[in-house]
Amino acid sequence: PTVGQTLSAQSGGVSGVPTPAESYPWLANGVAIPGATSSTLTLTPANYGQQVSVTVTETNSLGALSLTSSGVTVAGIAPTITSATLTGTPTVGQTLSAHSGGVSGVPAPTESYQWLANGVAISGATSSTYTLTPANYSQQVSVTVTETSPAGRVSLTSSPSLPVAPRYGALSTPLSHLFRGSSTQLHLSKSTLSQLERVALSLRATGGRLLLLDHVTYEATKDSSHRRALALQLGKKQMRVLVRELVTLAHREGVTLHVTTKVLAHSLKGLTPSARRLWTSVELEK
Repeated sequence: PTVGQTLSAQSGGVSGVPTPAESYPWLANGVAIPGATSSTLTLTPANYGQQVSVTVTETNSLGALSLTSSGVTVAGIAPTITSATLTGTPTVGQTLSAHSGGVSGVPAPTESYQWLANGVAISGATSSTYTLTPANYSQQVSVTVTETSPAGRVSLTSSPSLPVAPRYGALSTPLSHLFRGSSTQLHLSKSTLSQLERVALSLRATGGRLLLLDHVTYEATKDSSHRRALALQLGKKQMRVLVRELVTLAHREGVTLHVTTKVLAHSLKGLTPSARRLWTSVELEK
């Protein structure tokens, strides 16, 4: 029998003159259950794990006789959960919270959580809240809520969040200080043109601002598309120097940079002068 079910007492071989009256005190672990004296007993959560039995007593004017049934152990009810949701703003640095609904079971289940990024478990993220980190940028985060009791285990995963957005801040030191003079362009001599690579450089900065928003462009710096971009004409060595100095700047400003580079072309040999104008915009984002 399980919690919520109803037990019935039955007697057999009853005789006596005058006909005896029958009573039914129910017992839990051998102790009378207060008020349980009818021929049926509906099991409650309090009976979970108990040995329930019934004593049938026959009574008439000549005497009384009792007989107690063997006991049965009351089983629990497996956990259920009808909803798993998360709340909070999906932005780096913000905290998401897990919520469950329609949870039931006997005994009351314990709740556990596993946070996921793009469907993959995030190591160590097992509390009811999760603070988004720069590693979660652009990922979709969800949470699996698990209900566990001796009667069973059940899990439900929330719908994923929107892609995690960057958190915007501001760098107090302008990037232009990295370059000599007033220009933000680095011009290379003809002897180094053949060593150039067209490189897309993406810098993700914790707490940084999208200071330089344009993507890679093939136009000259006088083009209006550069009004918000840092135009660079760099070779391999210069690119390495730039990255190193940007990381140093980021450390001083108290932000974290994640650097990704992608080589789009390996050589400029044989290209026209206009094609040699390779501009890379540097993007600071979280």
